[in-house]
Amino acid sequence: MGFVLSLASCSTYYIPTTQNVPLFEEKNELQVYGGIAMGDASIGGDLQAAYSISNHIAVRAGGYYGSTSSGAFTIILDDVTFSNLELSTGYFTKLGQSNGIFEVYGGWAYASGLSSNFNQFFIQPNIGTKIGQGAEIAFSTRINYVNWEYQERVYIEPAFTLRAGGDRVKLQFQLLTSLSTGNITGNYDSEYNAVGDWEEKFHLSAGVFIPIDLNKKR
Repeated sequence: MGFVLSLASCSTYYIPTTQNVPLFEEKNELQVYGGIAMGDASIGGDLQAAYSISNHIAVRAGGYYGSTSSGAFTIILDDVTFSNLELSTGYFTKLGQSNGIFEVYGGWAYASGLSSNFNQFFIQPNIGTKIGQGAEIAFSTRINYVNWEYQERVYIEPAFTLRAGGDRVKLQFQLLTSLSTGNITGNYDSEYNAVGDWEEKFHLSAGVFIPIDLNKKR
């Protein structure tokens, strides 16, 4: 997900977060990810988990905690911390006899920063493939609806994810960009600038991905 910080001037700053891309194949798979993330003006840490409750249905949860203590944004806010909690569920399936996997998730996130809190809603289709036992690549696009006091806005966030390593532990890298569709309601605070002035465009994350197949005896 992403989240919006509300400034004293009634402007906001939108920060996207790392997308959870499980690439499940069957029931009873558990995946855990932890890593660091940074953008144009922020840095923080991710913790994510996902579990396939059937051969086609899965649930996901994640959290992000970060700070604007790096980058040009410090000129505006001077070290502000923020957090995000995300919950979602979705559908996954293999693509024929190939190693391809398609998923689509929909969910909700609760974000907090400064003195304001925000609810967000999103849908995220993923398509990826597993290359042998060691690597996985995926493309995903998160469509994220954000609503706060002064406006509604939709962000489209395409991302590329690469994982590589062994059966039990892999390194994960993800790069995404956040594209705003502009105001839906057209609301504007005439005393200040239009809200949503500061929007982080790029998000890079790296960390450790742990796949656990609960169908196998360990």
